[in-house]
Amino acid sequence: MPRSPSSRNSAPRNAPKKKLVGCTAPRLYTEPLRPLNRKTSSGYAVADFAEITGEPLMPWQRWLAVHALETVPGGAYRYKVILVLVARQSGKSSIGRMITLYRMYIDGARTVLGVAQGLGLAREQWSLALDTVRDTPDLASELVQVRNVNGDEWWKLSSGARYLIRAADRKAGRGLSIDQLNIDELREWRTWDAWSALSKTTMARPNAVTLAMSNAGDEESVVLNQLRDAALSGRDPSIGIF
Repeated sequence: MPRSPSSRNSAPRNAPKKKLVGCTAPRLYTEPLRPLNRKTSSGYAVADFAEITGEPLMPWQRWLAVHALETVPGGAYRYKVILVLVARQSGKSSIGRMITLYRMYIDGARTVLGVAQGLGLAREQWSLALDTVRDTPDLASELVQVRNVNGDEWWKLSSGARYLIRAADRKAGRGLSIDQLNIDELREWRTWDAWSALSKTTMARPNAVTLAMSNAGDEESVVLNQLRDAALSGRDPSIGIF
């Protein structure tokens, strides 16, 4: 049967390939309260920091850093929870890593906790951040200790800042005060148990941030869906969605 004119193979064999392009700004996002510049967002400093590591941000990552790390008068971060929904293989891990390392090295974060539904995924992001530190001489000079024992995994800087990992359960974060909580694949959280435990760990820190990055959820992604709805409706202004 002859192919219809709309067939993908109907173009001339020697036709030039179309250049693949993406979109810098997301389809849905929380609008900034004021114009964003170096005085109103720490995202510019994150982009500068990424250059030092040899892993410069892509345009969408830079846009995200600038908007997600918006500050309010006085310098505090606008958002307590930053919810980022992005497709796989787009670079969400690398932008999360740069924000984390910036906060540890430049922004005074003392304790970072990485969690995921499975400890293996949290360990993967932890290890990638550690690799970036070791591969960057200016950062590696401040790395003083690495503990890699199953169930007690962390690394520490000369400033005292530590990056720990835990599995996402009702015991995660017990006894800790967290400056930055990194949550990977929030779409997999089917109950509120882990969120209820972990959200309390950031309450005692003056400028704590929860960075939750995920693919799009489904009807069972109860935590992701409710946070998304709260952000989009404006019901909780402490949540930014991108």
